[in-house]
Amino acid sequence: PFAYNGRDDRTLLVTSRVLALNTVEKAVVYPFEFLAENPVVNDVIDGTDIVAVFDATTSSSFNTYEQTRQIAGSAAAFSRMMGGRSLTFEVSSEGLVDIETGSIWTLSGRAISGPLVGEQLTQVAHGNHFWFAVVLFWPDTEIRDSLDKLVSVAG
Repeated sequence: PFAYNGRDDRTLLVTSRVLALNTVEKAVVYPFEFLAENPVVNDVIDGTDIVAVFDATTSSSFNTYEQTRQIAGSAAAFSRMMGGRSLTFEVSSEGLVDIETGSIWTLSGRAISGPLVGEQLTQVAHGNHFWFAVVLFWPDTEIRDSLDKLVSVAG
């Protein structure tokens, strides 16, 4: 990127889009490329059960060279804790579903059917950023870009 003089370790392309989560102990990113292939990721960061969800249909604010809308995608992260237990999410034909109760959830973390209808997952602090913006401020950021790097994966 213009005027970027930071680290270029070739781990990710500096302009790669990532979902970034920062805790007191660590910074973790999930590359959009990984999330596009795994749109629901159950994980644990510093003892906090989280779910990362990806929406591949979000438009970019930038147009293509042909002046048409390009798709950028967007991601969000929520605590998986609800009513004293940790939920495990997966994609089903009906959308986002927790396997413990069978409730159906929106990508904004609200249950729209099932036993938990009307409940809202608590968002955890996160951002949708370019990799260079994250690694510049948090050089020791952990990249979780494969299922084997996750602490807890849905069964």
